[in-house]
Amino acid sequence: PETSDVLLIEQTLSMLDGILMSGGEDINPAYYGEEKAEKCEEINDARDTYELLLLKKAMDRNIPVMGICRGMQLINVAMGGTLYQDIPTEKPSDVTHRQLSDFLNPAHDVTLVPNTEVAKIFGKEKFGVNSRHHQGIKKLAPGLKITAWSTDSIPEAVEAYPGKNVMAVQWHPELNAATGEEFSLQYFTSLVNRAKLFAQAKDIHSRILSVDT
Repeated sequence: PETSDVLLIEQTLSMLDGILMSGGEDINPAYYGEEKAEKCEEINDARDTYELLLLKKAMDRNIPVMGICRGMQLINVAMGGTLYQDIPTEKPSDVTHRQLSDFLNPAHDVTLVPNTEVAKIFGKEKFGVNSRHHQGIKKLAPGLKITAWSTDSIPEAVEAYPGKNVMAVQWHPELNAATGEEFSLQYFTSLVNRAKLFAQAKDIHSRILSVDT
């Protein structure tokens, strides 16, 4: 549930082994130091507040986090980055970033950076993705690295540097995964596997005293 109660958020996190930050509304530009532009669309202030608190507390605990679309943008903002409030007006190109239909079909290609987590998950250097966003990463947050690009140089995937279990993609693998497509399902399998490992580590720490010097 959306809440700004930090204690409740911490209690919720104590029961979680993994988090998926999903798509949705535009993020309030105030969180990255900008005024709301004309093309910035619907904002959900309660969701922004809740998810930013949740995300920061989750990263403090090193809970595995994976993002999709808005989730990727939120991760970037939470860690100190900025966004294009509207890609078509701020960085125009011939690439379709916002499909209006046929969401199971690719809108454009993405190129993955070799030897990154997203490249390991999908096992390909280049493939087509759907696309349902009009905002995207402008200034990359400290602590993040870009792991996939669109052909017009919009970041399509990011991951945190070692020590933080965070990664995200800009496209919507859940739409294809829901049809049973194994290729897109790999993204969610990866989160489940990370969550299982986190749960095992949490169990060890609940039984064995450890000291980090």
